[in-house]
Amino acid sequence: MRIRSAALLALSLPLVLSALDPDRDFNGEWLLDESRGSVQALPERPPDLLEIRQDDSTLKVHSRTAEADGPEDCSYRFGGASSKNSHGEVALSTVLKWESDALLFNTIANALESSYTEMDRWELSRDHDRLTIRRQVVDRSGQVEALLVYRRR
Repeated sequence: MRIRSAALLALSLPLVLSALDPDRDFNGEWLLDESRGSVQALPERPPDLLEIRQDDSTLKVHSRTAEADGPEDCSYRFGGASSKNSHGEVALSTVLKWESDALLFNTIANALESSYTEMDRWELSRDHDRLTIRRQVVDRSGQVEALLVYRRR
């Protein structure tokens, strides 16, 4: 009986260890709350809706903006590897990094006529009902900062 219990515990241990830390779990649907943030300085409107699916190795973001023709899908890898995505004709290269419970995005965007760097800091509220994104965008003309606040749907 003890051997069976030990074997069952050994099999379930990886599942427990791989479970996402609730303070680092961005899974869910998030709606932009413009009244709580400041997005006016950004060169383009941020998504109105984020659908996030996250596991131990990847973060997938399906985003929608009311003004856009369709959704935007991006996939990012954890572990320091660069993730390649695109936004229209803009090629994006992003590296993710954890800083305590905050997820940092460092993105280099290249297009034919321009390039820029975008740095995001994602954090969850204590009750996990609000996602706050602090964004800096740097290009040749300077730097802009914005605060995006999303609430859980």
